[in-house]
Amino acid sequence: MNCVCCGQEMIDDFTTFNVIKGGAVYITEDVPCWRCPVCEHVTFTQDVAKQLEKYSSGRSLPGKSYKAWVYKWGDPIIEIPLIASPSSSQDIIFAHTQNESKDEPIVIKM
Repeated sequence: MNCVCCGQEMIDDFTTFNVIKGGAVYITEDVPCWRCPVCEHVTFTQDVAKQLEKYSSGRSLPGKSYKAWVYKWGDPIIEIPLIASPSSSQDIIFAHTQNESKDEPIVIKM
């Protein structure tokens, strides 16, 4: 199969597919694909595309789920300075709040 963008021969590979539908984020890992080694364009077979549509339909449950922070470009953010590494795989970050009455590290858990 040749790339529709640059004409190079595509290779059989795997990718992560991300889509946002109706305010929900769907992430599918290890998706079989055709990838162009030159321009990185990715193409899916019709069967894979149909399965991706099922995964992102909102009518099925994944084997695992994650929490996610969602930002909209240009929105203001509150920065939390990093002061230490996470103590476990479940801890996301240790940080100090900028609250003057409480200068304690906080742990954001997933």
